[in-house]
Amino acid sequence: MAAQELTKTVLKDNANLKAYYRFESGALTTDSSGNSHTLTAISDPAEDTGVFGGGVALDTDDCYTIVDHASLKPTGAFTIGAWINLNASGSNQLIFQTYSQNSNVAGIQFQVTAAGKLNTIIGKNTGTTLNTDYKDFTANTTLSDSTTYFAVLTWDTSTIQIYLNGAFDGSVASAIAPAYAATNYVRVGAVNTSGTNLNFFNGMMDDL
Repeated sequence: MAAQELTKTVLKDNANLKAYYRFESGALTTDSSGNSHTLTAISDPAEDTGVFGGGVALDTDDCYTIVDHASLKPTGAFTIGAWINLNASGSNQLIFQTYSQNSNVAGIQFQVTAAGKLNTIIGKNTGTTLNTDYKDFTANTTLSDSTTYFAVLTWDTSTIQIYLNGAFDGSVASAIAPAYAATNYVRVGAVNTSGTNLNFFNGMMDDL
């Protein structure tokens, strides 16, 4: 079955859709969910050809910030998905985060590792001990550069699952629910743990 853009499905009207970035031409910062979580560009994200018309080209100093909001901080089941195409692997590259890491690991990261695999970190804002205060899980498939993938992370309150192009790519049992610090950094295309943007996504992104 050919890929369908979310806006052409019934999911676009789902009340649980908290943010939706189509990265269409002239509207790279628009939230199409209707919830007004508008992106603010850092450096110079540029229009690109995406999977469904427009996309955004990010490089080693480009990302977006979003004003922190309760609806971007799920504490129960959640799903994060995006179409991605890496220019160059070999470093950790963030897709999306609602996260911080000072004295505690707090919130959610979704990224591609330096080894080219999809990864998530989910922290409950209680400390820094792996498998007690946070979960770190990496999926199976090694992504190729210059190849477009649909990457999806889900957590159903008991299991973390990652899918690639609609196919299961790995899971791990985890009851660690995300919780958030008072200062929470929401980013597209970079990690920010304590005020500095790092680990920029280098490539094309569409329909996050």
